[in-house]
Amino acid sequence: MANREKAIEIYNECFCRICEFYLAAREAGFRYSGFVVFQIQLAKKVETVLVTRNYIANDENRLVTYFSDIADKTKHRDR
Repeated sequence: MANREKAIEIYNECFCRICEFYLAAREAGFRYSGFVVFQIQLAKKVETVLVTRNYIANDENRLVTYFSDIADKTKHRDR
């Protein structure tokens, strides 16, 4: 993980090991077992589905900021 030390500070070493194991297992599944990922979006009306998927990246960025702020507040509180 690129930010392993930061993740250890926020969570702990055990959490990082579990994530690494999970990701390694998923990688092996995709490489050697033919796993694939499909994304399906269902809607009652075609007009409600956005033409692009930009909203996914926008929401992801919003959540990353939100959880980073929580982690910073928690870190400051624990000092």
